[in-house]
Amino acid sequence: MQRERAGFIERLGQYFAAPAPRRTFFIQAGTKLLKPMFELLGDPLRADAQGRVADVPFALYWLELLARLGLIRQLPSASRTLARLYHECDEQGIWSPRNLRTMPKSASPLTAHFFPLEGPGKSPAQRQTDATFRLGLIARIMGIPTVIV
Repeated sequence: MQRERAGFIERLGQYFAAPAPRRTFFIQAGTKLLKPMFELLGDPLRADAQGRVADVPFALYWLELLARLGLIRQLPSASRTLARLYHECDEQGIWSPRNLRTMPKSASPLTAHFFPLEGPGKSPAQRQTDATFRLGLIARIMGIPTVIV
């Protein structure tokens, strides 16, 4: 199965490596302009040069999907973002960025089923659980050795 789809996965990786257009995309239906809910017109991460993203839950969702497809190393923005997220982990492997005052929120409806795994909470540990789990899962899918503490 993987060999049959190898050409498609390679083309998909090239498509996602292209930057997304900066202009907003609308669909004209009669006289109305509708903004699409889901669009993939290139790389949807919108990461800066250091790998920072505004929407951490969507970034984790997208990185996990790319890891499952085996494309994460082919996309420069995905590699930078993943490296940035791993850099924000402490020595125990817990994701703990400096300015984590609230639970990361997503603007994308794609992550409604994905994030958060835990219910709402006020402790810092509950804010870190989902991202730490997803980063560990991505590492496991990619074959990066992990130590379970």
